[in-house]
Amino acid sequence: MNYDYSFIIDHGLLNEDPDGYLRGAMKVTAAHELLHVFHFLYAPLDWDYVSGSWWMEATSTWLEDYAFSRVNDYVNYLPTWFANPEWSLAVLRGTTEGSPWKLGRQYGDVIFAKYLSEHFTGPSAIIDSWEFIRDTPTDNGPLFALDFIADSTVAGWTAEDLYLGFSGANATLDYEDGDNYRARVADYIRSSASLAIASSAVTLPEYLGATYLKDTVTNGGEQRFFYTSTNDNTADWGLGLVYVPLGAGYDVVLAKRHAAVTKVILADAAALDTLYGVPSFLDEIKTVSSYTTGHDAGVTSPLVNTISPNAIALAATQVTTVNPMTIRVDWDPATDPDDDIGGYIVQYQPVTGPVTEPITEPDWTDISVVVSRTIYGDNSQAWLGGLVGEADYYVRVAAYDIFGNVGTFSNSQAQIAGVEWAYLDDPDSPWGIPTPLANPTPDPVSSSGGGGGGGGCFLGMLAPTVEIYGL
Repeated sequence: MNYDYSFIIDHGLLNEDPDGYLRGAMKVTAAHELLHVFHFLYAPLDWDYVSGSWWMEATSTWLEDYAFSRVNDYVNYLPTWFANPEWSLAVLRGTTEGSPWKLGRQYGDVIFAKYLSEHFTGPSAIIDSWEFIRDTPTDNGPLFALDFIADSTVAGWTAEDLYLGFSGANATLDYEDGDNYRARVADYIRSSASLAIASSAVTLPEYLGATYLKDTVTNGGEQRFFYTSTNDNTADWGLGLVYVPLGAGYDVVLAKRHAAVTKVILADAAALDTLYGVPSFLDEIKTVSSYTTGHDAGVTSPLVNTISPNAIALAATQVTTVNPMTIRVDWDPATDPDDDIGGYIVQYQPVTGPVTEPITEPDWTDISVVVSRTIYGDNSQAWLGGLVGEADYYVRVAAYDIFGNVGTFSNSQAQIAGVEWAYLDDPDSPWGIPTPLANPTPDPVSSSGGGGGGGGCFLGMLAPTVEIYGL
């Protein structure tokens, strides 16, 4: 069968392309709509576009940034997405509530694809999900694909377990472009002075939705964050507790998932540490129930476990150059006396002088230069992006357990980020495209919509012709 493809670009949002926002719009729209071509080729004939379109749009928007990371057009969708964190990740927002493109929710779902590519198994998570959809036509929904990639990495995990880690990363905006997000996203924390609330005071989360709470520790010691169902205690809920030790420069993401009347997470924290509480609804069948959350600080009874995981040996950490801006870090899973690994903390910083052998440990206390990434769960891989080409970076890893006890960091590894390539959109490269003198003034009518990087896209499939329109 022959397929013809056509693109109509109509863009109305600004971006950060150094060559001008209209050029940026063309780049990301081309990348976005190109991936849709492959979506149509991979999706089974009986593909349910109502339940599956959110993952199509999320991954196409993800490709915009992966292909053209300097444009940052996708961040336009995040303020609205984070303004409604209780809305379901996996529902094409508006199919039952008005316009099917309400607020571009499915484009904002790019943040979940970003989480997988930065905190889980890198870009292969996106590829593997679509290959599963292609190869498993009987289970063709995105959630089946996410179940598959979750279980392939951490035995027994499902899409809901991925969501627990995702909601933990969202609490502190632990992403490569996190500083950019913080400059735009301001209203997703529902309570900024207490972890104790009644659900009547907030919007109840939908399936794969969450509520974010924040507090500062006043009484150091054991912190007991809990959720109590006041309605249906058989529904599947997740409970997350993220704590940020003062001056440490990293986050610890703890989470539990089960159906019970009361769910409890314990952690040890000191005065002035920051805590985030994240109740999330993980039941695809049941209706969300009302609940209350509570926080007991400075509890005198000792934690169930105060023994930290063992240190990760230097030889067990492998750092690999992926491309000029990304390195991949792999390590052997940590051992723990009680076999209760909760996750890993990966820290990195640029090398400021020559790399020596053996490596002289740099100063890891300067949080102005040290970058941290928290990997939730017993997943021993991280992708670190946004690096400077041809620059060396120090990298180290530590494990923490389900009570937040952080083990000793490994000795540092050094890795060069790679030889910088000349971007196709770099006018100084031999094959670069000349920079226009100025952006033309956009037509006020044609710019009122958005593009596949800028507001939305309409996907129409008319066999044997596939037509993809960026609106």
